[in-house]
Amino acid sequence: LWINRPKREVADVIATLSNLRPSWNYQTDNNDWHDQASKLTKLKDAWWYNTFADMSISDVLSWAAVQGTGYASPWWKPNFHSNGRGDIAIADYGPESILPIQIPRDGDWQDAYAVVIYDEVPIHTAHRMYPAYADKIRPDRDSPGCFS
Repeated sequence: LWINRPKREVADVIATLSNLRPSWNYQTDNNDWHDQASKLTKLKDAWWYNTFADMSISDVLSWAAVQGTGYASPWWKPNFHSNGRGDIAIADYGPESILPIQIPRDGDWQDAYAVVIYDEVPIHTAHRMYPAYADKIRPDRDSPGCFS
């Protein structure tokens, strides 16, 4: 009998770290803005529970557990819930998908000149996104990266 204990232990750590509960609230000292702060807190709670943001954070932690680092990027997904009903999604990236440019000597990525996010898209999606350049867009290999 063989049990893959390291895999289970990593999965347990990821599950523990991604078991987040949004406990922060928006507050203000200005009485004119109390209603706005309350609305922001309610919007935050609705976003967190309706988009399953903790599952996206779990994917980022999976990258970090296996390859040492993982990156999260919030972006607007126009058809998140249904056609035409969008929301903020969290994309996860591994270290091979992020390319920093001109990192300072201290290694702080916040002070880098730019950070390029390499996001692979299917060829038909690229043609649809850039129809004026569809004849110039060519696949760079025979199979997608997820199959190689």
